[in-house]
This record gives sequence, structure tokens and C-alpha cells, in this order.
Amino acid sequence: WPSVFSGIAVIGNRVTPSHRDRLGRPAWYDLLFSCGTDQDCKLDLPDIGASVRYHPGDACFIAGNALQHEV
Repeated sequence: WPSVFSGIAVIGNRVTPSHRDRLGRPAWYDLLFSCGTDQDCKLDLPDIGASVRYHPGDACFIAGNALQHEV
């Protein structure tokens, strides 16, 4: 299907360890989208000292190559 994104990754029922997306570019943004039923998730961005609740239906754009992140 046509998309503005160059790739897609689906991670289901897993905790992602803190990382940077090494194949991305600092100026590229990644769309993170939460779906399902788990209400206890959080998105951590250690580089900027942020930790936010991450509920089903939440979405955010981050520069995954520039910002360390984990869910």
C-alpha cells in the first residue's frame, strides 16, 4: 500500500529495551502507536528525562535515531 513511511515494524506483547533506531536518520520521525488492552504501559525517553503513560490508541512521533526510547 502507499505510505509516507519507508518501513514498518510490529512489536506485540513485548517490552522493548532502551535503544536508538540505528537505521534511521536524526531528521526522520518514527510513529509509535499503541493498540490492544494493556493500560499499564509507559514510554520512557531517558535522553530528555521523560516517562509518559502509553495507553491503547495513543500515538507519538519521535526521532528514534536521535532519542533513546523504550516501551
